[in-house]
Amino acid sequence: WKYNEFYHVKTSCSQGPAYVCNITNLQPYTSYNVRVVVVYKTGENSTSLPETFKTKAGVPSKPGIPKLLEGSKNSIQWEKAEDNGCRIIYYILEIRDR
Repeated sequence: WKYNEFYHVKTSCSQGPAYVCNITNLQPYTSYNVRVVVVYKTGENSTSLPETFKTKAGVPSKPGIPKLLEGSKNSIQWEKAEDNGCRIIYYILEIRDR
């Protein structure tokens, strides 16, 4: 799909005084434009103006297990944590004697 095109999205909706729809599979800390298209029995349709919203940042994942860098006596490496939209500022490496 192209950036400026709207596309159908998977939702689960409930009807009360207003329609409430939960959109699934949204990415954390991402801006979206959303609009509603209503289709009438006659086949006619009507489209709302778009609205922009931004999802909240997700919980960052844990970093990988630190390991001694192969061929090194004192360098440690680990896989970085996924930030999920919550910018990682820095890592703290802690150590203790066994």
